[in-house]
This record gives sequence, C-alpha cells and structure tokens, in this order.
Amino acid sequence: MSATSSEASFVTAPEEPISTLESLPTDVLERVFRYSGMNLAFPRATPHLGRCLSGSVIKGDVLKQVLIDLMFDEDLKNRNMADVQSDLLGCKWVDEDAFTTALQDNHVIHHIACFGTEFKLLPGCTLPSKVLKPWSPSKLRFLNRLLEAGAKLNWDDEWDVQFAETSLRTAIVQGNVPVVKVLLGPLASVQHPKKYDWPFDPIVPVMQKHLELAVFRGGCVREVVRMLLHGGRVGHLGQVDVHNNRMSSWALDEESRGNPTGAWLLRLIESRMD
Repeated sequence: MSATSSEASFVTAPEEPISTLESLPTDVLERVFRYSGMNLAFPRATPHLGRCLSGSVIKGDVLKQVLIDLMFDEDLKNRNMADVQSDLLGCKWVDEDAFTTALQDNHVIHHIACFGTEFKLLPGCTLPSKVLKPWSPSKLRFLNRLLEAGAKLNWDDEWDVQFAETSLRTAIVQGNVPVVKVLLGPLASVQHPKKYDWPFDPIVPVMQKHLELAVFRGGCVREVVRMLLHGGRVGHLGQVDVHNNRMSSWALDEESRGNPTGAWLLRLIESRMD
C-alpha cells in the first residue's frame, strides 16, 4: 500500500458544494451507510459525508462489523473481505484505543465466547504502514496485537517492504529492544529455542547484515544481538553465519581491551557452533 492509502481517513476529497444526498440529515446518512454494508467508499466520497459519518458510534460500528462480524460470516469471508479489513486498519483514526474499544464491546465478547474462539483477522489482511514507524508504546502494542491477530506485511508492495526493513535497521542501530522484538516476531524468542509453534511470522527476515549492524553500529546490545543470532539461525526466511570472521575479530579485539561484551559475544558465537 502507499503512504497515502495507509494514512487514509474518511475525509479524502477536496471541498465541493454539497449535493442533494449530502444535504440529508446525519442520522439518515448513517442509515444509508449501514445499508451499504459499511462501504468505506461512501464516507470518502466527499469531505461533507466524511464529517457526517465520523462520529464515534458509527466508527465503532464499522470496526465491529468489518473486523469482528467477518469472523463468523462465511459468505463475507468468501468475498475477499481481507482487503476491506486492510483498508480499514489503514484509516488514521483506527488506533490501539479504537481497536481495544471494539474488542471490549459486550456484544463482541459474547459473540466470540459463544463460538469458543479468539479474535483473528482474515487471511490476507495486511499491516498498515502507519504502525511500522515512528514508534510509541501505544503504536507498538497495536502492531503486536495486529500481528497476533494474523496481519502480515504486504510483500507485494515495494514501499511497505522497504519501510519495514528500514524500521528494523533503525531499531537495531538504536538498540531498541521492544521494537526489534516485535518486528522479529517469533524469531526473537531466546527462551525456548526449540519451540516453533509461534502465532505469527517475522515481519522482516533476519539476515547477516542485521547482525553485523547490531554489533558494529548498534553498540552490541546483548539482547538485540541474541535475538538476531537466534532468529537468523532458526528462521526459514533468513540466514546468519555464526562463523563470521569480522564479528569474531571484533569480539577478540574488544576482549583484549577489557570490554566484557567482547568475551560475551565470543561465548555466544561459540554456543551456536554445533
């Protein structure tokens, strides 16, 4: 998806004189919107319609119908509605608070409990670019929840793929452990290295360049290096060479200077050489 679409809100078109349809009372427009099946093209048609259909109640109903009801409607599932979910998640107003509020609705809780399941997005639903960067605690939690619900990076979109790669590289250089952990997904775990029944795949494949970036430019933050080394070793999408001479040389030099991180890295590398 493009940067524009990922940040889309209901109001997208330039201001124009209102039409007969736009002159209808807001409650009538809301009914039309509902009868349209919550078609997001309707409020996006004009700025006036976007404003009229931007109330918290109607937005909450859109979230519940597009994100929740689709879980249980087999007919809608067969209409490639994952694109609709992706489109909605890209709206500027859909954030962690809106998402959480929709999931905590009593009707939603009862519906999910009756079916004995957990919330899942439809297969094919993609991550909105807005959750990849810049990060805040709320945005990071939202990204993690979307991943757990099954959202994937849109690998067909070159801009999104590059954005995700840049986000990971930035987090590695900054030594930002929480962000690296979320972006790597299941491969970040170092607690249970032989357990692979993870709920989601890594957003970006772990490659040699990421590990070297963490060591040479990211200050060799131990938790980041450990996650990358482990992730690249078990990940089917990436590859990390544990016999890397540059890293071994760096570690030996740092150890000779009395830097305990050098000795730690040597032990870590050796422990992965089986």
